[in-house]
Amino acid sequence: MMRYELVVGGVLLLACVLVVKVVWDLHTLPRLAVCLNLLWAMFAAFHVWPVVQGWVGGLALAWEGFPIAAASFWIAFLLAALPGAALYRWTVRDAPVDFPVFFDWLSGLACSALGVWLVPCLVVMTVSITPATASNVLPSEGASGRLAAIMRATPLQLYLGVAEAAGGERREALLAARIPAALKDQVFPRSPARRGKQP
Repeated sequence: MMRYELVVGGVLLLACVLVVKVVWDLHTLPRLAVCLNLLWAMFAAFHVWPVVQGWVGGLALAWEGFPIAAASFWIAFLLAALPGAALYRWTVRDAPVDFPVFFDWLSGLACSALGVWLVPCLVVMTVSITPATASNVLPSEGASGRLAAIMRATPLQLYLGVAEAAGGERREALLAARIPAALKDQVFPRSPARRGKQP
């Protein structure tokens, strides 16, 4: 039987390869549009996560152990990405806009770095809240454990920072209303002396 960690490792590697291929196959303007849509879909998925989780919750009755929280995030992500994908398809995909070569290379490097870091982080984040797999897949000790913790926290911290800076949202309110407890408790573990307090 294939081990979970091999599956996750293969998914992460495939995600990195696909991101680099997509980024470098595009011209500058479409490339920037795709990366902007990635960021938008991630922020929107965080924001509507509890709503979609309520819709998906019924599946747990039909399939015991269904990863409701993880599946809800990706459903919300795909739904949020659809309008941007349609707009991209009918506007900028074939836009005849030329940029200087140095800007093309700079945008390629920046968008590749963003995608290669953020997409695997989203995978690690959702795997970490999948029932009965996180303890078998993601390391918790040593350098690899610290890297997994950073990758798990990066998307959430980015969302909280942007929501706080751009929308005036309070971190405590966002964590309480929009983030599943399984993820919140892993990213912001409570120490015994501070139980009952939110980060």
